[in-house]
Amino acid sequence: MSTYEFVYIPHKLLEIKNRIISNSSNKAIVFEKNNDEEEKVMLLQKIDKTPFKDIRDLAFTLKNRELYLLIHYFAAADFNIDPNKFYEIIRLRFKKKFAALLWEQYQNNYYNKMYVYYFTKFCNEFKEVFVELFKDEKILQFIKVMIVNDDVIKSICVHISKTKLNIDKFFNTLKISEKLKLGMNIKKYFYLYCDKETYMSSDPQVILNAVKMYNQNELLRFIENYVGNIPFSELNYDIMEYILESKNIPESREKDFFWKDVSEPVWSKCRKWFLDNLMKKHLDGPRYNFWANYIDYIKNFVVVKKNNRNQAIYFIYFDEFVVVEFEPIGAAYIYRTDVFKRRFGAFASEDSSKSNSFFKDESIAIARIIHGGRWEFRAYNIVRQLLKGDWN
Repeated sequence: MSTYEFVYIPHKLLEIKNRIISNSSNKAIVFEKNNDEEEKVMLLQKIDKTPFKDIRDLAFTLKNRELYLLIHYFAAADFNIDPNKFYEIIRLRFKKKFAALLWEQYQNNYYNKMYVYYFTKFCNEFKEVFVELFKDEKILQFIKVMIVNDDVIKSICVHISKTKLNIDKFFNTLKISEKLKLGMNIKKYFYLYCDKETYMSSDPQVILNAVKMYNQNELLRFIENYVGNIPFSELNYDIMEYILESKNIPESREKDFFWKDVSEPVWSKCRKWFLDNLMKKHLDGPRYNFWANYIDYIKNFVVVKKNNRNQAIYFIYFDEFVVVEFEPIGAAYIYRTDVFKRRFGAFASEDSSKSNSFFKDESIAIARIIHGGRWEFRAYNIVRQLLKGDWN
């Protein structure tokens, strides 16, 4: 960590301070008293009733247990009571061991901006104690910059990813516990924010385990970042299969409740991956290898099971033409899209009782590809011409 330069941004703390002043004024003091919190409630009432000028006297009457109760409350409070009273009491009675406790409380309440403000004040006033806790002044300075970020989880994840740091080593250096909220959420959300190199070097199962904990909005952000950054050929099968199984096939970005919130380039890439793997699952090796070369041009791949042997017909949709393949392997037929829809469109589904031979009409086909010999070379020339718009 000592190789990095850190820049402290005090204006963030000033913004938080102004919010504290605004939020803590003119608020009614309300406590819900119960047996479990009776001691804490009595302590808070005592602090609330004590004028600030008398806080010093009160501070030195408190027992250690009351100080610990106060620190725990201070970190999570919404500050109905003047927070400066809490700060003053802890400051006056500050002990060396409070540094670790205050940092631990930050980790469980990192989203409480008011506590962030006062924690930073403690770091400044008792700098030597906190430097001793973190073993390095630059680490303390980094922490003070880090904690005032509007999205501290994202900023940490991006920092770890860009600097290629090991998460566990980072946690150890900054004394972050993976059992507290900050550590748990860094590990949970790390793969929402990391870069391509981090995805590529990480264990896919670790990524998948994290992804399985995401809600829908988090999953959307993961898909945008992961699919958007990873080359098509490097997308992990298990991760993509989970995405598509949990959110269904990306049939229509405009109509689907989930996929409409995914950007068009990422949706297209997911759709492309789905079609590619569907072809890989159903077509034999040579036919898959050939048609996969045109995955960027293929709009849909439809499998229709036929007859009592559950044999299949495969419809490969391009923009201007449709390829019909059969199981077992026979000649493939290519039709213009408009001709195909008029002649076969109503029957190219599971509901159709039409046999394989119905879809073999050489009189209206553009081409017929026989799978034998060097069929790939002949098929390549045909498809190349069709993609160029040459129908002759």
